[in-house]
Amino acid sequence: MELLNDLIQINRERIAEYEKAARETAGINADLSCLFETMAEESRTYINDLLNIWIEEGAKAEIPDGLAIGGKVYRSWMSWKNSSGKKGNRAILTSCKYGEGAIQKVYEEVLSGNAALPAWLRKLLADQKSHLKLSHDKINREQLWYATYNKIGRA
Repeated sequence: MELLNDLIQINRERIAEYEKAARETAGINADLSCLFETMAEESRTYINDLLNIWIEEGAKAEIPDGLAIGGKVYRSWMSWKNSSGKKGNRAILTSCKYGEGAIQKVYEEVLSGNAALPAWLRKLLADQKSHLKLSHDKINREQLWYATYNKIGRA
């Protein structure tokens, strides 16, 4: 159950960071603000999925205790969380790109480092990781666009 708790917490932090990014870009860039709100909603869905497992399967104790996210990966996530106070669209996107990379590492560590995961839980987490990868790619495209746009604008 510790594993689920860690993933729920990381998704809560992801929501908080994207809500913050949406507020910072609201009124300045509606497209980015909408993208950030979508990312936050995505994590709300993941939390609901994980909470349902917690409720349904927790009582059955099918998830072995002691499964957890490795400290190094978790610290990487927290490093992103603590550095995301930068301003400006490009800086926000750069921070989000780092955060999306960190969450990919978290899910990868969970999937590769916990052989005792039940198959049904492994599938759910792999699906979440796959969807998060799509989000990572969206953020990457936006960040590259802003990097290119700013270079052209200064030329």
